[in-house]
Order: sequence, then structure tokens, then C-alpha cells
Amino acid sequence: MNAFTTFWNARSEQEKTLLAALGALGVVALVITLAVEPALSARVRLNHELEALRTEIGVMQLQSAQAHSLAASAQGGSTLTGEALRNGLTELAHQHGLTSLQVSAHGIGVRAQCNGVAFSDWIEWLDEARHRYHVRAGEAHVVALPDGRVDTQVLLDPS
Repeated sequence: MNAFTTFWNARSEQEKTLLAALGALGVVALVITLAVEPALSARVRLNHELEALRTEIGVMQLQSAQAHSLAASAQGGSTLTGEALRNGLTELAHQHGLTSLQVSAHGIGVRAQCNGVAFSDWIEWLDEARHRYHVRAGEAHVVALPDGRVDTQVLLDPS
């Protein structure tokens, strides 16, 4: 430490100011080299990786949507018309206990009529028919009866 003190005291005020400024500049350069530059380059690298991951997420979401679509069509979801649709809806009605349901072909769709059934049973049958056979109710007439029962008539068309 004596050598530094001797060296420092031998300098004029101008030299001391210049040496202090150069020392501070050296410390700043050292901090930039060892801390700031690696952090900035890591930030740039992580931004590139993040963009790649976002793109990958987009691709995965698209693939997921396609998989759900394929799974729905593979679960027996088919678009039937005419007699095939009539037979499928009749079978579905029997599965739901709607024995009074009468289904008749009506163009490419069907007309389904049911008397004295529970409204909730009829709605469940209609909802499952909509999902399983991809039909939509084009026209429906529902008459309320006592005890939550209904008389219904609905025209179902393939969608």
C-alpha cells in the first residue's frame, strides 16, 4: 500500500483526475463486459426461444382442435338422411324409453311425433339425436299436458 500512496502523491492534480477517470471507465467497462452484455445476449436468446415456443403452442392448439374434431366424428357421429336417419332415431328413442315416438321420413329429414312423454326425456332424446346424428330441429310444436308431460312434433333435418 505504501508503493501506491507514494505513486499517488507523486502525481499532479491533473494526473490524479485523469487516472481516476480512467479507473472509473475501466470499472464501467468491466461491469458491462461481465454483467450487462451476458444479460442482454441472454435476453435476446430467450426472446427467440419464447417466440419459437409460442409458435409451437399455436401448432399444438391447432392439432388439438383437429383431434377433437376427429374424435367427435369417430364416436359414431355420422350424417344420415331419410330411412337411415329414421331408423337411427327410432332406435335412440327406444334407448331413452320413448316407446310412443313415431318417426317418418320427410324428404332428407324426418318428422318425429311423440304423445304423453316427460318433457325432460324428450329434450334428452332430442339433444342426443342432435349430437349423434348431426340433425337440427327445423320446426317443433310442443303442447304441455298435466304432470310435466307433453305432446311433441318436430321436423329434424341433417345439418
